Amino acid sequence: FERQAEAQFALDRAFRRLQAAAASLGALTQSGIVFMGAWQVIQGALSPGALIACTLLGSRLLAPVQQGLLLAVRLPDTLRVLRQIDAMMALRGVDAAAGEGGPAAPVSRAAARAAPEALRIDAAILRYPGAGAPALRGVSTVIEPGTMVCLTGPSGAGKTSLLRAVAGLWRLQAGSVYLGALNLAQLDPARRSALVGHVGHAPVVLHGSVAQNLRLGAPGAAEAALWEAAEEIGLAEAVRALPQGMETRLTHELQARLTPAFRTKLALAQALLRDPPTLLLDEPE
Repeated sequence: FERQAEAQFALDRAFRRLQAAAASLGALTQSGIVFMGAWQVIQGALSPGALIACTLLGSRLLAPVQQGLLLAVRLPDTLRVLRQIDAMMALRGVDAAAGEGGPAAPVSRAAARAAPEALRIDAAILRYPGAGAPALRGVSTVIEPGTMVCLTGPSGAGKTSLLRAVAGLWRLQAGSVYLGALNLAQLDPARRSALVGHVGHAPVVLHGSVAQNLRLGAPGAAEAALWEAAEEIGLAEAVRALPQGMETRLTHELQARLTPAFRTKLALAQALLRDPPTLLLDEPE
């Protein structure tokens, strides 16, 4: 990360020097044209109108030269932006079901599965407001598709911070998170959550029915899909034991009697309904 910071500093310094050189070149060239043109006018070899035309033509010809000098040093950044645009254009079909001017359509499972697979974290730095030391200090790793990775470490090592940063719940001060060539920071929350699911170690249960809580991850899910996810995660039996089953409203009084296992299974079922290609579980046991 130090080498990357030094390289970026050198790049910015070169850009500023080229910018100053381009500005000086333009000013000197324009001054030279005016001086030589005025001399030719005095000698009678050039008319005042031709001098004005030469001055305007010179400024027109210098503009692309100046821009070329400035863009030369920014070429890597420009190419990286173009790659990001190309990757985001591949997700255009996700909104095909939305009407013109209407809300964006939910991200389908097929569209999410077609996204780039490898998860890459590049020099992630995260510092909480008011904290003396950063929670993440230049973390980098690559998680290949189809693998299950267990992140271990003592309390306060940054495990939860890393998962929340990858999920987009905390914004990194430096570094990036990619799925293939796609920078997740450039996606809206709906698309990001469709690609990267997150279940925290303290799931939030809303004052609504069980079905409404499950549909937070998939608003259009049918009741059969809700029961399928509940069965898969081992939640169905506990839901059937509730007074109205899926339609039981989880009031504050009822939530006080819910076990931690029920809350965790409810959050896991939400994630299964969305079925993201990458799933982050914070202390799921």
